[in-house]
Amino acid sequence: MITMSSIEMLYQFNEYIGIGIGFQFMVCSFVFFSFLVQLVIAYWMYKDAKKRKEEEVLWLIVGLIAGIIGLIIWLLVRPDMSEVRRKYRLQHPTPGKPCPDCASGMRWIKEYNRWYCEKCKEYK
Repeated sequence: MITMSSIEMLYQFNEYIGIGIGFQFMVCSFVFFSFLVQLVIAYWMYKDAKKRKEEEVLWLIVGLIAGIIGLIIWLLVRPDMSEVRRKYRLQHPTPGKPCPDCASGMRWIKEYNRWYCEKCKEYK
């Protein structure tokens, strides 16, 4: 009775179908490298979405699932940083002169040369 180990059987099978160990190593290396690139893409998308105040977990999942296609989609739909900064300044005004009516901080609007109170929603 002849018994073969699983490694010997794999080696004989590879010889039978014409695939060498070098080819298998190349395929495994390619798969590993592709997976690593996909992880890097997903991590970068997560960090960029977080910086731009978007749904970072959603974009992390898109990056993990879609890889380079997800990256291309993110690059097409992500908001411009100047728009993100403008929205942030509108939501978080720097306190300036206090409002005479409600005493909250007002901000200076250059276009109108007037102070604007976010709480009262009027120019002073």
